[in-house]
Formats: sequence, structure tokens, C-alpha cells
Amino acid sequence: MFRIRNTYHQMMNTYLNNYLSANAYAMRTCLINEQIKMKLNNQIDYLQNNIEQLKKQLINAEDYFENIFKLYSKFQLINTSIPFELQQLRTTNQLLKQELENVLLKKLNRKE
Repeated sequence: MFRIRNTYHQMMNTYLNNYLSANAYAMRTCLINEQIKMKLNNQIDYLQNNIEQLKKQLINAEDYFENIFKLYSKFQLINTSIPFELQQLRTTNQLLKQELENVLLKKLNRKE
């Protein structure tokens, strides 16, 4: 009877050790998984912040490009209108020159 009781206690101690070992393993696994989860959440937050910053940079770049495009369009309009305006100024200048010469000739003819 003593031997059966000792065997029973040994078996119960073995079961207890296995149970405690399994619980310890489960707890370690749970803690490791929690650490991994925290690291991944931190990485997600970091990447989301980077995405937000990149979106802001993209918006700024789009605005900058739009402003450059507007300036280029104005420059194109100015460059296309300059030859026309220059020709008008030359024509006007030529007419004024002729009128001035005519007026001066008239005055010179009167004095003679």
C-alpha cells in the first residue's frame, strides 16, 4: 500500500510539473506575442505618420507644380504677345517719327 501511495504521489507530482511547465510555456508565449504585437503596433504608427508626412509633401509638391505651371503659362502668353506688341510699338514709333519730321519740315519751311 505504501508503494502504491508513493507511485500515486509521484504520478501526481509529474502531472503537476507538466501542468506548471505547460502554463509557464503558455505564459512565455503570450508575453512574447504581446511584445511582438506592441512592436508591430509601434511600427504601424510610425508608418502611418510617415504616410501622413508624405501626403503633406505630395500636396505641397502639387501646389508648387501648379504654381510653376501657372507662371509658365503666363510666361508663354507674355512671350507670344511680346512680338505683336513690339510690332505695334514699332509701327506707332514710325508714325510718330514721320509726323514729327513733317511738323519740323513745316516749321523749317515757314521760317525760310
